[in-house]
Amino acid sequence: MTAQPRIVTAQRGFTLIEMIMVIVILGIISLISMRFVGLYVQGWVDTGARATLSSAAYVASEQMSRDIRRALPNSVRAFNDGGNACLELVPIRAMADYLSLPVGESSTEADVVVVQGMGVGDSAYVAVYPTSIAAVYGASGSGPSVSDATAVLGAVSNNTQTLTFSSLESFPYHSPARRLYLVDTPIAWCEDGAGRLWRYANYGFALNSAALLPTTDASLLVDNLLPGSLRFEVAAAQLQRNAIVHLEFRTLRARRDGNTDGNGGEQMIINREVQLLNVP
Repeated sequence: MTAQPRIVTAQRGFTLIEMIMVIVILGIISLISMRFVGLYVQGWVDTGARATLSSAAYVASEQMSRDIRRALPNSVRAFNDGGNACLELVPIRAMADYLSLPVGESSTEADVVVVQGMGVGDSAYVAVYPTSIAAVYGASGSGPSVSDATAVLGAVSNNTQTLTFSSLESFPYHSPARRLYLVDTPIAWCEDGAGRLWRYANYGFALNSAALLPTTDASLLVDNLLPGSLRFEVAAAQLQRNAIVHLEFRTLRARRDGNTDGNGGEQMIINREVQLLNVP
């Protein structure tokens, strides 16, 4: 019987050089992939940070704009508090036509047409024909056009309501339109010099409010302003238009190294012009 020939198959594996080459190639591919993934993730983080920065700036500017639009005529004024820019105004709660008003003589009552926007028992200061800053802010409290004490709104009777003051009041003159405003105490918007924007309230009327801004009734609106960037300008009313408030500030996002000196951080400039809707 003839013996069958044996077939020998050579078995080969990876050589050391081949393994090293594979490892090097995989390392290069991994580095490139990590770089692309890192760029994508960083872009996503930057986009989210910009959206947050933009949203905070928009909310702050919108809230300031809303306050300015409901400001008592001739109550908006800009001032500096320790070198920091501030804007102050007296917010209107409601307005009404009056039927009787203590002018030239003192009384504790005034009769008005039914007030919209306030309920029976609500109280507010009363402002009549505020024609100037001095008529709103007095030397030691409210000016002559704003009541010294609050008035409480009475019940409705024959489409009228009575405002009852907590003390005797007298106004210097009537409003040509026989209109009065029910207002709160002043509010102010200020930067604190450290890149933060605050809203102050419940500090009262004064000729100069710079030293009155409270530390307790203060709301933080933005904490990433470029220090010193807040600007307010009040353009007086003209025959063709009402008064206008121009506000400007810059928000600042830190660089990746944490620096917020304004030289390398990402900035967003906010410019708005807000027209005062109310007239004396």
